Amino acid sequence: MLAVQDQPQPERLDPADEASLRRWAEKFAVSEAQLLEAVRAVGTDPERVGAWLLAARDDRHTPPPGHSEPPAGPRPPR
Repeated sequence: MLAVQDQPQPERLDPADEASLRRWAEKFAVSEAQLLEAVRAVGTDPERVGAWLLAARDDRHTPPPGHSEPPAGPRPPR
């Protein structure tokens, strides 16, 4: 059985390490500035950072104000 100190530790973001910032920004497909904003908001746990970034996305696939939703149902053929 593994001792507590021998168990693998979950990987954390290190905002002070440029290589870590680049790696995680690439992994989450965001800029380093967006990544740092997420870290400031929720800490360095990658799961929490990823959830925060997903919630903060601005492409929620909703129409802009003033545009109506397309009708429900199958799309007409082109």
